[in-house]
Amino acid sequence: HGIAAAQKMIAPRYQDLTDRDIPVVETDGLRVRVISGTYGGTRAPTVNIVPTTFLDVELQPGKSFRCSLPADHNGFMYVLVGAARAAGQTEQHVQAGDVLLLPPCADDADGAEPPLTELFLEAGSPRMDGDADGSGANPWHAGTYSGGDGRCDGWMRFILVAAPQIHEPIAAQGPFVMSTGAECEEAWRDYSRGAFGFV
Repeated sequence: HGIAAAQKMIAPRYQDLTDRDIPVVETDGLRVRVISGTYGGTRAPTVNIVPTTFLDVELQPGKSFRCSLPADHNGFMYVLVGAARAAGQTEQHVQAGDVLLLPPCADDADGAEPPLTELFLEAGSPRMDGDADGSGANPWHAGTYSGGDGRCDGWMRFILVAAPQIHEPIAAQGPFVMSTGAECEEAWRDYSRGAFGFV
């Protein structure tokens, strides 16, 4: 994603995270892999220039997930498997393949503490395919999505990504994200002449 113009030319760096490096929060019917940011008091080891939340969430049927984001954060949720009722600034049903946008909240006019973007999800029907009482089933990978009607006959999985707005112009060309088109062209020239080193 983009970063502020004043930080765009800082030295590049790379961080390698394997699956065992990613902390997992598990409660009743909920499993959250904290890839970046913090959830439930658990912080990922990811080092970011811009504070970024990246959660990989799995919900057993009938269970719920709640998350609060700072009011100035833009975010989205992408449903990988299943379906749920989602309540944020509006309430709607989401299903596999859907993207739910999480726009920033308006600032409080009275100068009180800034509001949080609240997201609440409740996974669909608790019925498990081939196992009505759920016994003997893998709780994270049982059941199938029924499709089309907003119901879920099993678990659901989604990712949630959010970061603060930078309130600056953004221009993108190919792999480069800068503040202006001219800066993107300069980045292409630098890349073409080998200024990036070995890539």
